[in-house]
Amino acid sequence: MIAAMHGEPFLFPPGTGALYSNLGFDLLGLAISGAAGKPYATVLEERVLRPRGMVDTVFNPRPGDEGRLMQGHNFDGTPLPFVPTPMTMECASGLYTTPNDMLKWITWHLAQGGSEDDARRIIDHASLVRRDGLSPALGLDDGGAPMDAMALGWVVVEADGNRPLVLHKSGGRQGMFTYVAIAPTRGVGVFAAINQFNAGGFEAMVHAVNELIYQLAPR
Repeated sequence: MIAAMHGEPFLFPPGTGALYSNLGFDLLGLAISGAAGKPYATVLEERVLRPRGMVDTVFNPRPGDEGRLMQGHNFDGTPLPFVPTPMTMECASGLYTTPNDMLKWITWHLAQGGSEDDARRIIDHASLVRRDGLSPALGLDDGGAPMDAMALGWVVVEADGNRPLVLHKSGGRQGMFTYVAIAPTRGVGVFAAINQFNAGGFEAMVHAVNELIYQLAPR
């Protein structure tokens, strides 16, 4: 991966713009692996999944998991095969989970109490790069609410009028579109998924999730 990027030109000077990039997340995974001296999947399990009891979140299905998988579909409705997640893609995609495990993960982000965890949540939710002045800023606006800033992986949509602060992240692979959004100051989080590549369906899902959060947690 790294060798293939040698000689590739920058699309814009670093720090002047924002463009969503799966490759960027994959490079982050390689950096984490190098710093920890162990595979990214191991770091994720030790630091995130195991402490929160997320026992059904894995990069590749285990023996016996096949019958539990949601079938993904292509744009034309045909089923897509299950494809193993290669190590080089682990930080950007390919993580299998369950609704119960997603609830555990969302619950941690909405919790309060415990100085160490509270410090981690503050860092994780903080707006680190503001949109103001970035040009271009592409691939980061979902559901009609433009990105105001980037946190550590989260897209930040600042509070506006009766709308609370929302952190969200979307994803898609092998006939699946997913979306998770939280209002961390209001104790509300929603996770949704659809099992067909459908641009209109994705936009409708994101819009519905955002509107649900606005209704449940008005300012």
